[in-house]
Amino acid sequence: TWRTLHSAHFRVHYHDGEEALAQRTAATAERVHRKLSPVFNWQPEEPVDIVLSDRLDVSNGYASPFPANRMGLYVTPPDEVSSLEDHGGWLDTLLTHEYTHILHLDKATRFPAVLRKIFGRSIWVPPVFFPFPNAMQPAWLIEGLATWHETDRARGIGRGQSSYYDMLMRLEVDKGLKPVHQINQDIATWPGGTTPYLYGVAFYDFIADRQGEDRIQKLVDNYSDNWFPYRINSNSRQVLGSTLTGQWPRFKKYLNERHGERLAGIRRAGVVAGERVTRHGYYGGAARALADGGFIYVRSDGASEPALLRQGADGRQRWCTSVHGGAHLTVHPRAGALIAQPEINRNANYFYDLYRVDLERGRLRRLTHGARYRYAAWSPDGTRILAVHNEGGKHALHLLDDRGKRIEVLWAGEADVVFADPDWSPDGASVALAAWRPQSGWNLERFLVKERRFEPLTRDSAIEAQPQFTPDGKALLFSSDHGGVYNLRRLDFASGKLTTLSNVEGGAFHPTQGSVDGPVYYTGYHAAGFDIYRLDAPAALPTPTAAPGPSAMVVKDDPVPEGLKVSDYSPYDGLRPRWWLPHIAIDSRRTELGVTTSGWDPLLRHIYYIDAAYDFRNQWPAGSVDYIYDRFHPTFKLHASRYSALDLDGNDEPLRVRTADTYMGAMVLPYLQYRRDIAVHA
Repeated sequence: TWRTLHSAHFRVHYHDGEEALAQRTAATAERVHRKLSPVFNWQPEEPVDIVLSDRLDVSNGYASPFPANRMGLYVTPPDEVSSLEDHGGWLDTLLTHEYTHILHLDKATRFPAVLRKIFGRSIWVPPVFFPFPNAMQPAWLIEGLATWHETDRARGIGRGQSSYYDMLMRLEVDKGLKPVHQINQDIATWPGGTTPYLYGVAFYDFIADRQGEDRIQKLVDNYSDNWFPYRINSNSRQVLGSTLTGQWPRFKKYLNERHGERLAGIRRAGVVAGERVTRHGYYGGAARALADGGFIYVRSDGASEPALLRQGADGRQRWCTSVHGGAHLTVHPRAGALIAQPEINRNANYFYDLYRVDLERGRLRRLTHGARYRYAAWSPDGTRILAVHNEGGKHALHLLDDRGKRIEVLWAGEADVVFADPDWSPDGASVALAAWRPQSGWNLERFLVKERRFEPLTRDSAIEAQPQFTPDGKALLFSSDHGGVYNLRRLDFASGKLTTLSNVEGGAFHPTQGSVDGPVYYTGYHAAGFDIYRLDAPAALPTPTAAPGPSAMVVKDDPVPEGLKVSDYSPYDGLRPRWWLPHIAIDSRRTELGVTTSGWDPLLRHIYYIDAAYDFRNQWPAGSVDYIYDRFHPTFKLHASRYSALDLDGNDEPLRVRTADTYMGAMVLPYLQYRRDIAVHA
């Protein structure tokens, strides 16, 4: 059941259970508007639609200026180190990024603005006119700008200043920067889909540092009257003094100065890294060490389906089962592997569920359906499971039996509090977790199972993540970005001493140890992605000091604006046609004149396309109408069209007219899964 909250510049569409979040969204969006609108010197003509959705267990969002300015926000907050973790409140960071897109892509001046006044919000006007000039740029210039505005170095938030992005670019620089003509395109080579964000934000940093922040906005302003697409070199030449190709050598020099010193410092101090024992690259995956010296891990190499593999101490690999992208792994020597991975639920939801893997037979058994468990950890005896439940932007802790049935709720959750990578202590008394709290950022905590309370383990400005107990339970292994580089750390419980186990050039994540004297396996980052490394003799290095306090400065909740109005969701304003193009077809046999248009509401319940024309030479109508109703199961589709063909004789006199009238109604029953889409059409 959907409702709409109306503020001065936004319409927030939200479903049941999101009432408080909708008010926070409106308040934060209005603040972001007050901050960014003067920077872009632009304000959308009508309120921007924001769709809040809690139906996906992923952290993401989208923004589009067509057919109207609309944003979609997935309220699930980031809970793993994968570039989005360094935020100052997920809602604040996400709204800043997506609203930057709206202001950037919507802005049009001079000739493109005239085109828009005539034809409305048409993506293009034949033959080569574009009323949305800023949308006709490579993705790295679009995503880079939004990532640059999302970043606040003073507050310590955003990808542009994160240790994770610093790691990615540090090794990009070391292996050789990609040429501009490569990042202008969609790219599959590592770092793949991250490339536009990574190179884009670094380039805008380069402009701001070398020529001033005002040049960034001049690039936007200058391109906003560009009716011909992709003229990015001329824009760079007019604003920055040379083409992008000419800027690239200076950009390379800037990045070498910015990242080269840190890499040189790591090498001067002496690299301490494990032996690389897998050769997959790309997104790699986390490993769990076994007592026999081997390990189990998730392979995600970008070339084949993700899979769970087992590798012995002798290096021999065995395939266990296929898994889904984004799977989280935990292992028990007797109970087997436990996978938390996403699956499509009831065709419209993307929820994480738990699966149990028999490691001897490779058999995968699903334990839950639509339960929304992002992470899980076995109890020491393998009879119970602690699971991290995600709903409404907050995480709770559930206790399950070994079949995935919920026994009780251990902790009900609080707004914005996020947990990740739980690990149950060998004595069964506590569970270690990475925790993000609004006023402290990322830290490690221990949940005392009997007392039902949390105990802090770290409290500083570093990002600590991925805790794992040592086999004897006397210490905790984890990864953190103390000193600006993700390395392996060890926290001794008896002494409280924190030591550093590695000093890597890239990054070290997900440490795991199968026996007290056994090697430490970890996920290491190199220039082609991630792989599993084996560290036989961990160092005992001092840990760089991190400032006390939170890992990110979080803005306090904005006051809810006065005069907010709430109404039932109505699709009709969203369906109003916002663009049109002429239908013109003239030859010796016909003179067809008409219009084409389309529209859909923010929730995509109603979708239509109209191509209506009249042949004035032959005095008959032509065109088509399509409509889709996609609220319930099944989906309904309607189509009507008329097309006429005039045949002439040898003297060009009308011989006959053949008219085809088509009327069609379709009912579609989809059955969607992660790897299989089936639909029955009637």
